[in-house]
Amino acid sequence: MSGEGRIAFTGGTHDFTNVQFLPQGTVTFTSGSITIDNPLPAGVQIEQIRTGVTFNADQILNSVDADFGRIEGSGDLTFTGVSRLNQSTISGTGTINVPEEAQLDIFSLGANINRTLENHGTVRVFGGVGGSGTVINHADGLLQLIPGSSSAFFNVNRLENQGVLQKTGTG
Repeated sequence: MSGEGRIAFTGGTHDFTNVQFLPQGTVTFTSGSITIDNPLPAGVQIEQIRTGVTFNADQILNSVDADFGRIEGSGDLTFTGVSRLNQSTISGTGTINVPEEAQLDIFSLGANINRTLENHGTVRVFGGVGGSGTVINHADGLLQLIPGSSSAFFNVNRLENQGVLQKTGTG
């Protein structure tokens, strides 16, 4: 499947394990179950993830909004631009990468991180973070716990801080 138009998944099961999914425009995942086994083309804009999406190939996700989303699979996920997680879960065997110049915001309803997150950019936590994953804040990374969040709600398997860990406010 390919094309330049907008693609919106609004229900059903969509399995792209034996066929290439090569959109050129904007993609939204609002309902259903979607499995993608190929890397998405450069320049594809995923606007929303509000349902279950399985990426079994490495992906570069630019400024993604994941509200109540479930991202799974074996592919590495690289978040570029400014991305947002709110009441979302990321699991699977791949790594979550936040490169320099990128920002990943975790909002009030939090996120479950069940894989390794490698931060070289900025991760801002406004809500809780839980899960079985490991968060590695590299020397060039900034991990911010913002007012209203608390280290009690930063409950991952392991936190390795080599960069800047900044906590503001009370809690």
